[in-house]
Parts: sequence; C-alpha cells; structure tokens
Amino acid sequence: MAAALALLTLVPIEANRKIARTLREQEVFAPTRCAREFERADPQHLYRTVGRSLYRGGRSETVIPNPDDEYTDRGRRTWVHYAPVLWNRGMVFNFDFDVGDLSRVESLRKLSLIAAEFTDSEQLFGSLALRWAVRFRDQDPLPGYRSIGGDLLQEWDELPTALPAIRLVEAWREESSALDALDTMPRLTASEVVLETGRRSAGRSRRGTVAVLADRPERLLADVDSPDPAWLFVLRGYWPYRTVEVDGRPVDPVPAQVAFSAIPVPAGRHRIEWLERVPGLEASGWGPLLFVPLALALIARDRMRWRRQ
Repeated sequence: MAAALALLTLVPIEANRKIARTLREQEVFAPTRCAREFERADPQHLYRTVGRSLYRGGRSETVIPNPDDEYTDRGRRTWVHYAPVLWNRGMVFNFDFDVGDLSRVESLRKLSLIAAEFTDSEQLFGSLALRWAVRFRDQDPLPGYRSIGGDLLQEWDELPTALPAIRLVEAWREESSALDALDTMPRLTASEVVLETGRRSAGRSRRGTVAVLADRPERLLADVDSPDPAWLFVLRGYWPYRTVEVDGRPVDPVPAQVAFSAIPVPAGRHRIEWLERVPGLEASGWGPLLFVPLALALIARDRMRWRRQ
C-alpha cells in the first residue's frame, strides 16, 4: 500500500518535471489591471462582473501578446471562466466546464443570452448585481453599459443602475412556479424582484438598510433595518442545503429571480445568520472514523488467510 501511494504521488511529479515553464506563477495567477480597478471601486464586493464574450457578437479577433499559449491569458481577461475566483471577484453567467450548474442557473443563463439582444435588458443584468463588464475593443458593449476605462486590448464597462448582491427589496412580484417567474422577469421594473412564494401577489416596501458583517461562502451575517415588512435578496443559488435564521428563528428561503434566494424580513431591526451546509456531510463525516476499524479488520483478515496458506 505504501509503495502504491508513493507511485501514484511521484509519477505525475516526475512526468511534469521536464515541462518548461515559460511564465512565472505571478503572470498566470495575478489579477489583471481591470480586476485591480474593480477592487478599488468595489472593495466590499457588492457587485459582480460579466464577460462580453459570452454573448452573440462576442467573438473577438484580438490577439493577446503572450509568450505562452494564448488560452492562459485569455482565461484571465475574458471573465467567463474560473480565473476571477483567484482574485475573490464574483461572476454570475460564467461558463461551467463540467455542466454542473443547477438547472435554475442554467435557465437564467439562457434567458440572459436572449435578453442581451434587446436594447432595454440592462434591468436584468442590474438586478443580478452585474455592475461591471469586460470586453475586447472590437466588441460592442452590453445594453446600458458605458465605458469607464481600458487598456490597449480591452474596455471596462459599468452599469450605474446595478443593484447590490445583498439588498432589501423595495418592490416585488410573487408567482406560484418557476415557469411563471421566468415569464414575469422581462416585465419587471428596475427595482423589482420576482419571488416564488406559491401565490400571485405584489408588494412594496420603503427603503431600508443592510449592514453585512460577514460574507463568506459558508456563512453570511448581516444586520437589516427595514421600515416595513420586506424581503432580503441574496445573490446565492437557491437550494435546500442551508440554515437561515432571523433573530434566532429559522426561516425558509424562496427562489428569487428564478435562480437565487430571498427571505422574508419583518419591520424593524434584525440580525440575519445564513449558514450553508454540505449535502450528506452528516453521514460522510463518519467516514474517517469508520475507516480505521475497517482497515484494521481487513488487515486482520488478510493475515489470517496468509497463515492458513
């Protein structure tokens, strides 16, 4: 077993040892200039970025000067793949190589592909906190976005009306199903959100405040102050494996904007604690503990067989 483990570990290292490095790690993983600009403009990470290359007309003939394979640097510049995660900058409509997205996210991505063909689709992108956009100079901007800077290869765009990723909703529509919500989205105003509550209704609330105390993948902690009963929209995918409490009392999130989440918030000041859970962790957590007696039992069984032989 020890020899097998060493073989599996050392062979890939030895096989890759002779591959010549043409770029330093800093050149491959360091944030681009636009990522640094977004960090200065949005240090609290209230907004997300969209890559123009996702959409029709997004094909660019720009040649990236790079001593290594062009794909390495293009992945950093297009904002459609994984690279921005290294810089703690979020996206919404990025490509997923293993097609592991939840069906709601994939449906919303398809809707965004259609919406980008219309001149008034900035409301959809703005409702999903997509304030920033990145495109090559031979690409047209997305609807509603305006240039705020750039370099020799790219333009960086901003949608000033984009809303934060975590916010108290001022206007909403309630629908009974995902299909009804998807049908309603093109008719929403800039501040509206569609919620799947199981009934058809509409509501409004006066503007409140949200103070985000912690925003990590596994935990969200926030203080909210709302003059009226409202909904707290959170740009986190809708699924059941989480625990959400308002002042220590559990609440159930509902789908918002088809793919994301919202919780009801009473009027007044409240503390929101949002904990993500790993599906099956309660059962799989026993695995390492059970492995030891199981391994000992297998070793004992093999020894008994050897003695018999």
